[in-house]
Amino acid sequence: MNKQRRINLTEYKYISSLIGQLLELDIDTEEKITGYIENFGVDNFLNDIELMDLPYDVLEKLESLEQIIEALDDEKEMLKNDKNGGAI
Repeated sequence: MNKQRRINLTEYKYISSLIGQLLELDIDTEEKITGYIENFGVDNFLNDIELMDLPYDVLEKLESLEQIIEALDDEKEMLKNDKNGGAI
């Protein structure tokens, strides 16, 4: 179980690092984001942006990232429905 925890922490740090690079964040903010990903989980991380103690500009960037991901998910779902002959 400890090994699984270490693997997850490494993955969380990797995800935080990618977000940090994408949004041009400092190391302290990146570490806070790692903690939020650990607490909320990767799937729910962006659902609770308003609960995060981060600078306003970072919150805006995260909200923009969430909107992009949602748009990509919507497009993916539409393409999937088109391949299957449309939605019923």
